[in-house]
Amino acid sequence: MKRIWSIFLVVYLCCNWASAAGKPNILVIVADDLGYADIGVQGGKLVPTPNIDALAASGVRCTNGYVSAPYCSPSRAGFLTGRYQTRFGHEFNPHAGDKAKLGLPLDQRTLANYLHDAGYVTGLVGKWHEGFDAAHHPQSRGFDDFFGFLVGGHNFILHKDAEPKFGSAHSFNLIYRGREPQKLDGYATDLFTDEAIGFIDRQADKPWFLYLAYNAVHTPLEMLEKHQARIPASVTDPARRGYASLLLGLDDAIGQVTTHLRKTGHDKDTLVFFFSDNGGSGHKPYMAYNTAVNTPLRGDKSQTLEGASGFLSS
Repeated sequence: MKRIWSIFLVVYLCCNWASAAGKPNILVIVADDLGYADIGVQGGKLVPTPNIDALAASGVRCTNGYVSAPYCSPSRAGFLTGRYQTRFGHEFNPHAGDKAKLGLPLDQRTLANYLHDAGYVTGLVGKWHEGFDAAHHPQSRGFDDFFGFLVGGHNFILHKDAEPKFGSAHSFNLIYRGREPQKLDGYATDLFTDEAIGFIDRQADKPWFLYLAYNAVHTPLEMLEKHQARIPASVTDPARRGYASLLLGLDDAIGQVTTHLRKTGHDKDTLVFFFSDNGGSGHKPYMAYNTAVNTPLRGDKSQTLEGASGFLSS
């Protein structure tokens, strides 16, 4: 069986080589549509990203690393299976059609399946985007716990009294715990961070695998008030300011999670990976345009160029 030499294989081989008592915990943090040139370690000047930069400084930077598809669902399918998407017919985002046939094909096993079989507690927090019906649900694909949304995008500022709306491309105020919708107030990035920390704290007897899939910095470009004062006044484009707000929230969140790992001693026994599902969406005709910058790489999300697929992994 041919597989991509990827994070999938790194974590799977590490876990199989380790003794039962010495298996590392695994934390995979995924950003959504993050621009290559918008983080400090890669020359970004938009807003500071000290926590993402610290991951790069303290680990291994895969500066010639690539995801295997230029947009969301196929890229994540490649990571989750360790296989090229064309080998199982999942080259496109699932949008419309028979829900029983939309998403990661059911004959494909995921990293969560393999790690669960190896004795891990497995959790997904954040974005799934690999199918919407019960059979394609994360808890049917190897994940013990799920807190997040099922589709391609979601609003950030949540109101528990708002009417939840489902769409295969975007949902609104429709966060699930397991298979049950939740009524929530708050900011999605912060809610996902709190849930990730809670998942880590609940694991005492077994090694754990957490797939922490933030929807930042994907559209919609909703600006949180607490971030506005931290965005330089020189950034005047409202969309670019919204993107900056999401990026600040993402970097803060990663800092909270990594700080918690250090405080609890889990930094000593946890493998931490960070990458973006694809490059930024910086060209306006695209529906998920978020003002991201991918220079010096050429191209944007959805294009088969480095700007869509080349990204930091650390």
